[in-house]
Amino acid sequence: MNDTDFPEIKTGNGIDRDLAATANDHIKKAVIEVNKLTTTIEIFNKQSSKQTDKLVKLTWWIVGLTIVMVIGLIIQIILAL
Repeated sequence: MNDTDFPEIKTGNGIDRDLAATANDHIKKAVIEVNKLTTTIEIFNKQSSKQTDKLVKLTWWIVGLTIVMVIGLIIQIILAL
């Protein structure tokens, strides 16, 4: 957002009314942007949680496969003796 996104509003009813209308417009635009940001953060959090769950599952698969490899190694050592 930049200064061109916040034009001054001229109501024709005096400077105090112009300032109030301009301030209300600025507040409304700021609230819209904050709502968009909040929605974006919520979507990011959901996607991040899904990715974290997948990484945790993958890590447990790696742990399981490592245990299987160690057991296989122990069996090979026993058979070699």
